[in-house]
Amino acid sequence: MENLKRLLIFVKFTNDFKKIERDIPQFSSFKKESDSDHSYQLAMVSWYLAVTEDSNLNIEKILKYALIHDLPEVYAGDTPLYTSDNNYLDSKKDREVDSIEKIIKDFTNFIDLKECIKKYEKREDDES
Repeated sequence: MENLKRLLIFVKFTNDFKKIERDIPQFSSFKKESDSDHSYQLAMVSWYLAVTEDSNLNIEKILKYALIHDLPEVYAGDTPLYTSDNNYLDSKKDREVDSIEKIIKDFTNFIDLKECIKKYEKREDDES
């Protein structure tokens, strides 16, 4: 029963991810894309490039990074690149660090997620 509760909390988290709207409209319409839309497309394009460009990149890492790179925005919110609110722009890093800590705390049983987020944030490998 505890595993089911944790799963449902994670499903809610992924649903919350779908609610985050990015500031930039989609290429094909005036509708803003969600973080979920963006992450899915990034994963697909990255996968395509990794296998069609004879890269030596680790596809599993690429796909995981693409899926998690904006997860902190669930709690931190999207920060538009072009905004007149300098305080909001300046607080981006701190908000995202706090958000990452919350994600790790909320999903302590999802160790792979924690490790993936930490590795991605360090930007120490070519995949990130």
